[in-house]
Amino acid sequence: MELELEDMERRYAMGNLKEASYEKFSQELREQKLLPLEAERQRLGAELSNLPKYVALALAIAAQLPVLWEKADLSTRHQLQKMVYPNGVAYAPEKGLYRTGRPNVVFDLITRKPMTKQNKKNGLCPSPGAQTTWVGPTGIEPVTC
Repeated sequence: MELELEDMERRYAMGNLKEASYEKFSQELREQKLLPLEAERQRLGAELSNLPKYVALALAIAAQLPVLWEKADLSTRHQLQKMVYPNGVAYAPEKGLYRTGRPNVVFDLITRKPMTKQNKKNGLCPSPGAQTTWVGPTGIEPVTC
């Protein structure tokens, strides 16, 4: 929609569109398309006001992920796996390997978080470049800290 408006402005500036037509159609475009989209964006933004609460919950779950995984039944493990890897996990039978897609953005950010005493206490993993001997290999189960 914004591209249509920019195109119209460009044609008006080049003299390919009369002023009356530009005024009429640009106003219609704003009223019919852009204003409803802007209202929807603001409505959705208001719904995200509890984002810090959900981030805190995700961090709490992430800190306990190895324990939760160990104690979970098959159904709960499937839910945890779907939470960490929303695009799923694939198995290559010819190689006997599991392949994971991009992790959930929250878990991806946690792995990039620098190691501090507080992170170590909470069980959050260090950044991928950190040299540690206590992180297990990546596989179908979550990485252990």
